[in-house]
Amino acid sequence: MNAEVGEIRDFLNRGREELLSIAPSTVTGQSFHIDHTKLIDEVVSRIYRLSVRRAAASFPDSHVPGETEIAIVATGGYGRRELSPFSDVDIAFIPTAEGHPYVDALVKEAFALLMDVFIENSDLNVGYAYRPVGDCPRLDHETRTSLLDMRLVAGAEYLVESMRRELLRYMDVVSFLQEKTEERHLLYQRQRSGLYALEPNLKEGSGGLRDLHSALWMTQVMFGVTHDEVYHELVRRGIASPRDLKRLADAREQLWTVRNYLHLSAGKKNDVLVSDAHDRIARDFGCAKTDNDDRLPSAQFMDRYYSAAETVYRFSRKVAKRFLEGSLALGSGFVATRQRIGVVSPDLFHEDPATMLVAFELGHRYGFRFDLETEALMDEALPLIDDAVRSAPRAAKSFLNILKPTPATGHTLRRMRDRGVLQAYLPEIGELMHCVPADPAHELTVGEHSLRVIDYLVEIGDADAAKPTPLADAMREVTRPEVLLLAAILHDVGKVRSHGDHAVAGAQIAQEVGQRLGLDSDDLNVLSKLVREHLTLVRLSRLRDLNSPVTLQQAVSAVGDRQTLKMLYVVSYADTKAVGATAYTEVDMRLLDELYAKVNRAFCEETLDTDLETLAAHERVRVRTELTGLDVPEDRIRRLSEWLPASYLVNTPLGLIATHLKLLDSLESEDVVIDFYTGAGDDFTELTICTHDDPQPGMLSKITGVLYAADITIRTAQVYTMGGEAEIVLDTLWVSYNAMPLSEEKARRTTNSLRRVLSGQESVEALILKTGRPLDARVWIEQAEARNDLSNEHTVLHLVAGDVKGLLYFVTRAVAQLGLDIHTAKITTWSGKAEDAFYVTRRDRHRISDQDLSRVEERIKELLSAEPCSQMSLAETV
Repeated sequence: MNAEVGEIRDFLNRGREELLSIAPSTVTGQSFHIDHTKLIDEVVSRIYRLSVRRAAASFPDSHVPGETEIAIVATGGYGRRELSPFSDVDIAFIPTAEGHPYVDALVKEAFALLMDVFIENSDLNVGYAYRPVGDCPRLDHETRTSLLDMRLVAGAEYLVESMRRELLRYMDVVSFLQEKTEERHLLYQRQRSGLYALEPNLKEGSGGLRDLHSALWMTQVMFGVTHDEVYHELVRRGIASPRDLKRLADAREQLWTVRNYLHLSAGKKNDVLVSDAHDRIARDFGCAKTDNDDRLPSAQFMDRYYSAAETVYRFSRKVAKRFLEGSLALGSGFVATRQRIGVVSPDLFHEDPATMLVAFELGHRYGFRFDLETEALMDEALPLIDDAVRSAPRAAKSFLNILKPTPATGHTLRRMRDRGVLQAYLPEIGELMHCVPADPAHELTVGEHSLRVIDYLVEIGDADAAKPTPLADAMREVTRPEVLLLAAILHDVGKVRSHGDHAVAGAQIAQEVGQRLGLDSDDLNVLSKLVREHLTLVRLSRLRDLNSPVTLQQAVSAVGDRQTLKMLYVVSYADTKAVGATAYTEVDMRLLDELYAKVNRAFCEETLDTDLETLAAHERVRVRTELTGLDVPEDRIRRLSEWLPASYLVNTPLGLIATHLKLLDSLESEDVVIDFYTGAGDDFTELTICTHDDPQPGMLSKITGVLYAADITIRTAQVYTMGGEAEIVLDTLWVSYNAMPLSEEKARRTTNSLRRVLSGQESVEALILKTGRPLDARVWIEQAEARNDLSNEHTVLHLVAGDVKGLLYFVTRAVAQLGLDIHTAKITTWSGKAEDAFYVTRRDRHRISDQDLSRVEERIKELLSAEPCSQMSLAETV
């Protein structure tokens, strides 16, 4: 070890030994702090001088006085000269220039020496930070607070002054005052016991030293003064009298002294005045019964403590209230008094109408409302918001800042709406506020629905980070949330001006609005795409087979990239939920989550070009390996992995496969195996039916007929047919009754009905008639479309029809009459109409030929819209 380093270390150790040898009963407050601070200052100064010599030796020609310097500053308690025996020692390096060889060498040498010297003093926690002046705009609240107390220990003083200027330049005074006040309020809430705790924390508790620090920090920021100037400034401003400061100094000395005592007694950092130590501390501090005071020594001591804590607490509250309730300059011609925003000049809005947006931004940022005069002036100036204001960069900046999601975003937008400013600034939104949607599921006008979408997006972003969900994670990873919220406001804007696809029309309008707001080309493209595709994920998840690679490819093509995917995912959820209580179900969210996960994985793994059978081959190997560990017989695993369809293997979780295997095992002793399962918190029940396939099409129509007879709603259905010696169907349906999961009794009765119908003991028609429900119904068909471009394995029948009771039964029966097998059924409701998609094949497992698609469409319409008609099958013609 270098001799100079050894000398510095010995100097520190001797000084620390001397300070720590002081008897706790004789320790003082401020004088101890000063002695301790002087010791550390001298050690740091010696380290600096040695570092300068070493750096100069390494780069003799690189040092330029005034240009290549550093400052070593004390921050936090060390900066305030408030070092208790085991307080943290916080140090920051401020360089003149980053990347300069001499400066870098100087910082590295100083850092290395600090580590060498302090490493043996494990009882001292020394923190280091590298703080270039240019970092000031990006510093967080905690770091800015610690730098308020910075004090030069060694190096260039002008760097400290430069840092202080920049720190205050980028300090939002009002936000700082609010954050400090909220910080203390939250701490009081957590501690609960408050000012009169029996075991108070002398640093962080109510009336503790941190209360005093907060008041002093507020004063420094409010008036731009240093820690050493703060008390003088309080007196000069009439906030505190010399008498007030004398009482405060006495209280502070009391707290400092007791804290130093606690540290020395424990031989470590200790700021809590525990009950067991009250008597001992009281005696050591000279408390004793006298003729004038016969209280216990501990009672006398705690009386002194509570008096000191009360003084600090009241001073802190007084300063905070004086600042926040007093006059605060907000800039841009605004001032706040008692947290009400006012104008400096009554002509402000007439001279610059764009400042109305600035006013709302300030109110949004600080949670302030307007005074009555400002509201009246704003109402008077409202007609001045014209195209020039709508294109003004100043107004756009304020509006986009409001759209950066915070808990107050929705509230601010509604305040703008209530004053008419939102409608004047965005006339497109003004039209939406009165627009009644065509979909009866909506509970609000289109404009208020759009604001409700904003509320849900903010709610997603505020979710507990300790309980991550894909939705919350996606929201937190959005890089331009203001563009997302702008898209949310505008997503339905096309409904006012278009009778066609409102998403396409809305995308064009959104592009115009974005250009007006000065968005760059990248943001304009994202905004336009979010509006144009805002229904894409919802429609695909509800109406397409999520196991189909074609569906995945459609989603990837529409979305384009992962960042847009995340934005569409969260806005899809918020949009659906904002429609109304009946529009959002757990099933809808499950399907949306599943589609998002698959598309996100496709972007990450680039699996789109891998065909389904190749993926299935890999899955068969995985399934065999992992099921073996679940004690499933090897021959059963082998046969089933060969029988199971590729789409099932690729998309079914292993645990569910194991469950299905148990159902298949039960099929050896039963004709029909039926299982009902409701997950915790689910608003639906999962119905699984396993049975031997019927030679004739219509198995699903029998199942849907039984559920129709029982008045059970079907949310979605997945049908798998397995090969082997005899074909087996494994159908899974998500169902509900009165928008709730099925009760045990309802499930039992439904199980009995399913067994009778599927075993042939009773026809589904007889069961339906027995319940008094109509066996046939004329269905209004808006659209019937058969397509082969939506799946590689199936023809997709896409139907839009009037939403009548038993619709799914009538449709599946019609499909069976055409001699077609249904593999997947997707059921949803849009704009008061049913919209369903059925993935079908002919009995030979092939798709309908392209030339027969139009005939299938016409026949479906005939079977569903006419009176009961011929049961002739198209099997011969398709």
